[in-house]
Amino acid sequence: MMKKNLKEFTDAPAEAIRPLPSRKVRCLQTVHLRENYDYWVEVHKREEHQEDAKESEKEHMEEEEEKGRQRWRP
Repeated sequence: MMKKNLKEFTDAPAEAIRPLPSRKVRCLQTVHLRENYDYWVEVHKREEHQEDAKESEKEHMEEEEEKGRQRWRP
């Protein structure tokens, strides 16, 4: 068994150590998966935004109704 000493690997100058470039797979299937993922992320964001807007509008309407009730109380 050939074991290298850890010191042999760490003595290299910092300039010589470069991270490997990321590997990107660009086949048709991965492109479609990415597009599909991006599409559903956008759909989810849009739905959340619509729900937040509905809740905000509902709260606003309830506040207006409460103000109206307070004005008409004798």
